[in-house]
Amino acid sequence: MTTVAIFGGGIGGLSAAHELAERGFEVHVYERNKICGGKARSLEKDQTGTGGRPNLPGEHGFRFFPGFYQHLDDTMRRIPLGSLNAIAAGPTGPSTAPIGGPTVYDNLVDAGMFAILQNGQPPYQMTPDFPTTVEEWVEALDAFFSNSSLGLANGEKTILLKRLLFLFAMCPERREAEYECVTWWDYHNVPTEPPLSGQYNKMFVTGFSRAFVAMDAEKASTMTGANTLSQFFRVFFGNGTMDRVLNAPTNDAWINPWVAYLKHIGVTFHQNETLTALNVSTGPGPKKITSATLYKNTTDITTQVTADYYIAAVPVEVMTELTQANAALTQQSAAPELGDIHHIEVSWMTGIMFYLNQDVPIVNGHVNFADSKWALTGISQPQFWPNTQLTNYGNGAFQGLLSIVISDWTEPGDQLVLKRADACIDEQEVAKETWAQILPHLSHFTPPLPPLPTATPEFFLDPAIKFPVGGGPPVNEERFLTNMACTLQYRPEAATSIGNLMLASDYVKTHVDIATMEGANEAGRRAANAVIAAANAVLAATGSGDPPDPPCGVWKYAEPAVFDLPHEIDKTLLDAGLPSIPWGGLPFP
Repeated sequence: MTTVAIFGGGIGGLSAAHELAERGFEVHVYERNKICGGKARSLEKDQTGTGGRPNLPGEHGFRFFPGFYQHLDDTMRRIPLGSLNAIAAGPTGPSTAPIGGPTVYDNLVDAGMFAILQNGQPPYQMTPDFPTTVEEWVEALDAFFSNSSLGLANGEKTILLKRLLFLFAMCPERREAEYECVTWWDYHNVPTEPPLSGQYNKMFVTGFSRAFVAMDAEKASTMTGANTLSQFFRVFFGNGTMDRVLNAPTNDAWINPWVAYLKHIGVTFHQNETLTALNVSTGPGPKKITSATLYKNTTDITTQVTADYYIAAVPVEVMTELTQANAALTQQSAAPELGDIHHIEVSWMTGIMFYLNQDVPIVNGHVNFADSKWALTGISQPQFWPNTQLTNYGNGAFQGLLSIVISDWTEPGDQLVLKRADACIDEQEVAKETWAQILPHLSHFTPPLPPLPTATPEFFLDPAIKFPVGGGPPVNEERFLTNMACTLQYRPEAATSIGNLMLASDYVKTHVDIATMEGANEAGRRAANAVIAAANAVLAATGSGDPPDPPCGVWKYAEPAVFDLPHEIDKTLLDAGLPSIPWGGLPFP
């Protein structure tokens, strides 16, 4: 049996394991933590359970499943929630042989609203429309941006509409060729008369980028922003679902059933195992990985693992350390493309959860705290967890749970702790300033929200944020890939030049193009396909007569259909070396 060693039990590693195990490969997953799931796993606030209750639930950050996801949706449809006894291993193909009974996909629920909150302003809540022509798209976007609470100056709505439509009507090939090295900030801040207001940038340059795309507007690629926003608007204005969440904590709704299913079909899991080296063959001929070195966290023992194929499903910063520690990995005769991954940047984006004595739903979905210095977004969780009673956790007193993501750790706070989040001396400072930035955004709800505590409530900060015992700034052990302009060139394919080494992480080149659970799932599928292709080639060469394994599905993303003709025209212009047709004659970078 062909063996595959997968290092990393996050979404990329589990996705690759899923596809390979269903095709009969012997799969071993090595995970450095005691539980799988990576940054998607559920956590808990230690030592908070009393009276026989479990500890308070925690997460790395809130979960967000946009409606344009397709790879992750397909995988979730193939994870059963019921009995595993009747399920046999074997290739299922993309959604062609659904499992009988409920699946993890059924645990996704629609979040029917997205809101932008500003200090002292009523909430701006978004509702969908269903345009079918370019003219209706213009009308829908015009209505979308016309709300007076957004505070756009005269003429700015028209500028915004034209700049978005210009990108949406541009063919994807031009976006990559001409706009991958243009930042989202620079694209929008082409000089205008009068200059764009701070409100324009707050709401639609930095605001939309951090709320929808999870990127730094001043550094991120315009190509990435345009590709992703076009998908959001496609589902939002196309009678689709823009925003979905899980109906329970992530491990309960997804990770635990997934791991149980993978074990059922033969995957072997090894917990508390950290990959420390990938060892490359010496001598003439094509290079290959001969073994991997692992450190057992709980026993302080180092072991060697051998397999036919190796999949590195570790974050880019970990893979960078591995390549820098072993030059043989990146030599010209091995995988020189791995020598560039150190140019890929990571940033801090992680979650904090506030436990409240009273439930505060806010809105039925995610919210963007637009005036927050730390780029806060969040969701009130209990409304989506119907079978998770918070009073059954901790001390039994909590009924509300606000899950917040801190996206900007480098901007000084402006409420209580006037410093950068990554300069705070302890988690109390992070919590105090975060809570103080949230409160002014919630003051103008109609009807009013229940009274909120002015003092910082009980909270849970992602334990990946470590504060040194002797003082000093914190470190983040689980950072977040950021799509900086001009870095696509450094992102490798899932199949490397080393024939038995594959990559399955969110920095791999994928159709989704951004660090998401969807991107990690697609990368895992691409790594699995590289293993399948290599194993099929061996079968063909040996003449065994065994049928080849089918590849797993990898799909492109459909752009809004109304832009098909503009895309065709623009691709013809691009091939002829001609510029795009400008919308309204506005200058663009």
